[in-house]
Amino acid sequence: MEDMRESIGKDAAILVAVGVVARSGRVLVTRRREGQVLAGWWEFPGGKVDPGEHLEAALTRELREEVGIEAAAVQALPPIRHQYPHGTVHLHPFLARCVSGEPAPLEVAACRWVTRDELRKLDMLPGNKSLVDALLDDWSAVDGVQ
Repeated sequence: MEDMRESIGKDAAILVAVGVVARSGRVLVTRRREGQVLAGWWEFPGGKVDPGEHLEAALTRELREEVGIEAAAVQALPPIRHQYPHGTVHLHPFLARCVSGEPAPLEVAACRWVTRDELRKLDMLPGNKSLVDALLDDWSAVDGVQ
């Protein structure tokens, strides 16, 4: 993964590192800012992988930039490919733990820790749907993060 775009058939997908940051049985979610593509939707924090950047390094950088926390990947989760009208994204989610800092909305409209029941009620990005569904089916991975 030398580049942030990866060939998937005829499409070029944008590579995105995604953090399912867990703490005390809750996960961190962020809301996209006005003026961004898909503004107003909730999502798991993360962002584009820079050329030559490792996925875990991209995740760490994005969490620092977006919400001001230091986090560590605990476990890679199955990748997700999603087609939006504006392009294809290839999401690389990681279960992660917050190492230091308290999340603040630095490059997002809002951020907050949510429970399983709260996550179920949020308008999450369509590309995050299969990840949300998997977490809702088995919350034990979230509960296991220390």
